[in-house]
Amino acid sequence: MRRSWTKVAGWIVLALAALFFVWNGSEKLAGSEEMTAMFRALGYPDWMRLAVGAAEIAGGICLLIPSMTLWAAAFLGCLMLGASFSELRAGHTFEALIPAQWLVLFSLVVWFKRPRRARGKVRA
Repeated sequence: MRRSWTKVAGWIVLALAALFFVWNGSEKLAGSEEMTAMFRALGYPDWMRLAVGAAEIAGGICLLIPSMTLWAAAFLGCLMLGASFSELRAGHTFEALIPAQWLVLFSLVVWFKRPRRARGKVRA
């Protein structure tokens, strides 16, 4: 029974993450003032905002497809790694923590969703 609760909790976390990334990606594609200003402050052109927005939407949707969850988490983790480095490069130390938190979450998702045969080979 405990395993089923953890599975449900995991899917709730993934659903909330997917909702966040689809929403955030939509804001980037829509060209909200906040997102446009953020990308300009980081020194990126508008096409980069659109590419990141589309990537976030695709990654968010794919998080909810069980056969793609692992790959979507890895993809979004890489995207968040890039976001953290971009914020740090711009001197925004505190702002770099937000994508870093997502990176931690997606690293955990990748760890728990990795194939079972790979789990058996890992030694503590």
